[in-house]
Amino acid sequence: MTEASPAVSVILRTRNEARALPSTIAAIRGQSFVPSPELIVVDSGSMDGTLEVARRLGVDRLIDVSGEPFSYGRSLNRGTAVAGGEVVVLLSAHARPVHDRWLAQLLRPLEDPKVAGVYGAQHPWPDAWPPVALDYRQCYGDVPLLHRVPEQVFFSNANAAVRRGLWRAVPFDEDLPACEDQQWARSAVAHGWTIAYQPDAAVYHSHNEGPRQLCRRRAREEQGWRRVTGRKTRLRDALADGWERCRADAAWVRAGGGRWHWMALSPLYRFLWALSQWYPYGR
Repeated sequence: MTEASPAVSVILRTRNEARALPSTIAAIRGQSFVPSPELIVVDSGSMDGTLEVARRLGVDRLIDVSGEPFSYGRSLNRGTAVAGGEVVVLLSAHARPVHDRWLAQLLRPLEDPKVAGVYGAQHPWPDAWPPVALDYRQCYGDVPLLHRVPEQVFFSNANAAVRRGLWRAVPFDEDLPACEDQQWARSAVAHGWTIAYQPDAAVYHSHNEGPRQLCRRRAREEQGWRRVTGRKTRLRDALADGWERCRADAAWVRAGGGRWHWMALSPLYRFLWALSQWYPYGR
């Protein structure tokens, strides 16, 4: 393996990540994995000095896609297209590896030639709001999984690894507003591949979002999900799901998972969360 063709390339998606980028890159460079991965930053119009920080940190490639229409799939495709590694790790710039074995653990399932991609666990940051922390803890368990049924597959490219050779045949959908990772995984499984979940490949990653940010994100996700699955969320179902999550939030707070004022804030959070699925707020 030559230095010009690293075994692994790590693609960091950035937009106004000047504060988070140094610690994330330090955690990547501190991995026990050998050889060190190629570092690629794909920036979508940062205005906080992210590009300057990336240059100062000496990343291997810096791609500015601010002049193109934004989509998560487009950013991932631009980075993967120039990657030198045959395995490409996809990581949000504010998703910091929990330990120095993260990369080795993330790549381990790819020893199976039938595995197309791997996603790792995402732990909420210590300051995550109770509803946010609970959602992440419920989504990412402690047991490794293999997904082989397209309709049941899950995948998150906030912390994932994919085979670049497969990506050449099945790139990410650049027209989706969100859920491009779910679409990619479903396509891979439909073609006979397997998607693996590796809980030991964990990162810290969560979002404390105000009402406007929350509504925009949930609406994008719902719009993407509708296009991937062809299914729309009914208002009744969205509210019922929000109510069940609200009850779980209350139990979480009572068990010590947050301050008591969240007993009052959680219903508002969950109502906005549910309503945004039914009536897309858009961008």
